[in-house]
Amino acid sequence: MFWIPMTLSSSTHPNYPLYAPRLSKGWMFGRKVDNSDDQYRSFRTNIPSLSAAALIYLTLKSLYVRVAGTSKPDSTYLIPFNLAFSILLLLALHGSSILKILLILTTNFAIAKYCGPSKLAPWLIWTFNGAILLANDRYHGYVFGDIVPALSFLDEWDGLYPRWYISFNITMLRLVSFGMDYHWACKHPGKLNIDSNLNEKTRVSTVHSLEMYSFINYLSYAIYSPLYIAGPIMTFNDYVWQHRKPMSVTWRYTLGYLLRFLASLLTMEFILHFMYVVAIKNKKAWGGDTPAEISMIGFWNLVIVWLKLLIPWRFFRLWALLDNVDPPENML
Repeated sequence: MFWIPMTLSSSTHPNYPLYAPRLSKGWMFGRKVDNSDDQYRSFRTNIPSLSAAALIYLTLKSLYVRVAGTSKPDSTYLIPFNLAFSILLLLALHGSSILKILLILTTNFAIAKYCGPSKLAPWLIWTFNGAILLANDRYHGYVFGDIVPALSFLDEWDGLYPRWYISFNITMLRLVSFGMDYHWACKHPGKLNIDSNLNEKTRVSTVHSLEMYSFINYLSYAIYSPLYIAGPIMTFNDYVWQHRKPMSVTWRYTLGYLLRFLASLLTMEFILHFMYVVAIKNKKAWGGDTPAEISMIGFWNLVIVWLKLLIPWRFFRLWALLDNVDPPENML
């Protein structure tokens, strides 16, 4: 199963010239790398930038804690810091499109707060967010100049990642989570003692007092930097509880998770350097291959699909763990 795709990826194979233009310069053992998957390439090439962003975030947070949090009983004082950094990150990533994002977030908040305990709330929240996803895709994130020609100058400032509406597919889940959590809090107010112990399940299902469902807490949750780009998704209730009753994420656990992430990343790098199955698949360069060879092209493409989801999710979860926030593990 290893030998077959490695043989198909040899420069001496008859089909090699068909997909060779899709290969890039690699760093392992003088091999080229198959970096032709668009989705994973966007993450792989930006790992240094994302790592730098995480380092800056954690450094600034450490300074902020020393100044503002020396005598605080919980971590809710971090919520404004999270929000401020997230807004700066969105400005860098999406430029002027942050105005579109904030407009959508504010509208969703208004719907959730206005409807409150109404039976229509779930329908309106889901309908609004579903419609936004369709509109985002239909109009490719909207163009200021098409809406108001006088605002066309804003389109020139599109940030490092102009396609904000792609990552917004993840953000939409948080908007629904806030709306539903607030709806349930209005319908069934909780009477939990703040000193009670909470585990992973009860943090999700235990509601807060209604004043905790504020606009600041909502924005901080919806665009929380470590999880903004790709998740994993945690509920609003869980996010706020982890600030009201801070988690104790041990360094031993975080270090173990870091090593697991690096092992997964190096596994992917080995595959991409020695098995050019994505390029073969994209160019349909399997003429004359045996059934066993074709089956291995399909099998290793599936392995790569699994890894290209696992690696970004674990990267961003690792960032959150370093921030002492424990989101759910998507890839068990």
